[in-house]
Amino acid sequence: MTRVARTVCVVLESQIVPAVLTVLRIDVDARHAPQARTLLDAAEGTVGAPDAIAEPDAGRLTLVTAFHLASEAAAAAVRMAGALGGKVARVALATGDVHRRGDRLRGAARDRGDPLAAVAGGPRVLVSASTAVQVH
Repeated sequence: MTRVARTVCVVLESQIVPAVLTVLRIDVDARHAPQARTLLDAAEGTVGAPDAIAEPDAGRLTLVTAFHLASEAAAAAVRMAGALGGKVARVALATGDVHRRGDRLRGAARDRGDPLAAVAGGPRVLVSASTAVQVH
């Protein structure tokens, strides 16, 4: 008689240990925020609801969410940039440690994504090196 060993894998999410996720940040004209939010809500693989940061003086809204898989975040970024066209100021992707503090995403991925989104000119979708190696 042959015995087969069974292995059970359990994924635990901890408030103590940050998860490695890919953060997608989109800066969009406030007039197009509902369309951007609808596209983001339809994206597969997101972790929780997106953070919404309004910048009324600039007439802009920033949406930030996280994905378990960098490839799903990249696909969502491309779909959003294509669907919103010139209405999107910038989409930035960064992968790293992420945790929630209150209702906001924090951590290394967020710390890399924010300055990446602030880069002037150039392409509408910017990807950190930590994300690029996963989606290349």
